[in-house]
Amino acid sequence: MAGAGNKVKRGLAVLRSSVGSIKVTVGDVALGLDIEPAKGTADSGDLEIDLPNLLVAIAEAAEERHSAIAILVDAAKALRDPARALGVEFQDDALTEVYRLTRGYYSYLLQEWGYQA
Repeated sequence: MAGAGNKVKRGLAVLRSSVGSIKVTVGDVALGLDIEPAKGTADSGDLEIDLPNLLVAIAEAAEERHSAIAILVDAAKALRDPARALGVEFQDDALTEVYRLTRGYYSYLLQEWGYQA
């Protein structure tokens, strides 16, 4: 990885340890992450422990490259999946109403809405 700084390499290694192997194939082109995982970092299998470690490593890599990062969350999936695990199913029109009422403050308010449901 010529040209990649130490923090970028570490960020990729932490990503690799967090998700295991990565391989994406589009047509005849296969892309993957061929780097040794960072042992002991973001590899516990506990999202509450691993996610902050992964985000710190990614943020440090972005800082080293003077770049920004974006985190995109599928708000409907974030609300539906935990509810399904508890045997609760939301109808589409109910989710639409929750989005309307939260006025874009999805992250916190959707979690609270799901908790109260």
